[in-house]
Amino acid sequence: MIDHSFSAVCNTNTEMLILGSLPGKKSIAEQKYYAHPRNALWPILCDWMQVPISLSYDKRIATALECGIGFWDVVAQAERPGSLDSDIKSSTIHFNPIDQLIPNLPRLKSILLNGGAAMTLFKRAGFDHLATEKGIHFVQLPSTSPAHASMTLDEKRVAWHTVLIDTLKD
Repeated sequence: MIDHSFSAVCNTNTEMLILGSLPGKKSIAEQKYYAHPRNALWPILCDWMQVPISLSYDKRIATALECGIGFWDVVAQAERPGSLDSDIKSSTIHFNPIDQLIPNLPRLKSILLNGGAAMTLFKRAGFDHLATEKGIHFVQLPSTSPAHASMTLDEKRVAWHTVLIDTLKD
């Protein structure tokens, strides 16, 4: 079965782009970024944006956009039998055209890679060279996936908040 990512959620005010690898099955079913109830992304971002996690998905997205945060995935589509990044069949990967998106984001300062797979795929596609050429900082953060259980939510929150503060203060 081929999994497909969603359209990019960003605008000309986007200063920071959060890139995942490829949405999990729950997110694909709901057509919402980070929809798995145990994914730490929304609790971390809502805490940082100082809004309740109980906000509707649309309001969380709108608030993130107001804060200069956008979302997309490195992979546009790939075959993956489950939701784990390790199950993505490498030979089936088609990358999103991040190289075409970046020129349309004039305020983009940083790309945050949500986990090791996102960073590996970002580099495999050569997007790291483009980001460097454009002066866009990119950094790998701990995966917010519930499969990344070696870190607690609080440890992930500290790592993400540190980068969010450093990135948006510049």
